[in-house]
Amino acid sequence: LWTLKADDTDSDSFKITNDGGTKLKLTTGGALLINTTTDDGSSKLQVAGDVRFYGDTSGKFLQWDASHNRLEFKDEVKAVFGTNNDASIQFDANENFKLQTTTGDIIIQNTANDKDIEFRSDDGSGGTTAYITIDGSATNMKVAKDMRFNDNVDAEFGTSGDFKIYHDGSNTYLEQINAGTGNIVISNANDDADIIFKSDDGSGGVETYFF
Repeated sequence: LWTLKADDTDSDSFKITNDGGTKLKLTTGGALLINTTTDDGSSKLQVAGDVRFYGDTSGKFLQWDASHNRLEFKDEVKAVFGTNNDASIQFDANENFKLQTTTGDIIIQNTANDKDIEFRSDDGSGGTTAYITIDGSATNMKVAKDMRFNDNVDAEFGTSGDFKIYHDGSNTYLEQINAGTGNIVISNANDDADIIFKSDDGSGGVETYFF
């Protein structure tokens, strides 16, 4: 039996009960309490238990899961940001996680002193490992796994990309571009160590030609 009546402890409040239990209460302060009778004073809408927000498409909804203390976005449900819905976060039906913007830059920033930003992925053995670390204390970038450049993709050095290394599918090139400046210097500062040039030995192996 559903009943609408004044609250027993506050005659200026109203509540809706069912079989003696309060399901909804409107307090004198204007707070709407659903499935709870305790007004913590923090907001105008307070709900105990799971909450779902449905869209027009079946199966697409946003849910606050009270038992797991988390906000859940079902597949294809977006979290959208910006006055013009410029940026969004979404997990799609193909199990892809998307972070997208239609205007401006995407900035990933860590302002904690001497802390890092790590890019992690599967380690090939059921765990995860850091592939790239932006080290805020050492102020450098550490690459922990192979980085592959496809054919005709340059690894460029210098503010203007003056020096580059690339493979064109047949040969490997180390090039100082025409607009570049300065010399190409090969240096070994290690005590009693050499610079060794090796190539094919004519029999399927390699040998030192000079050092």
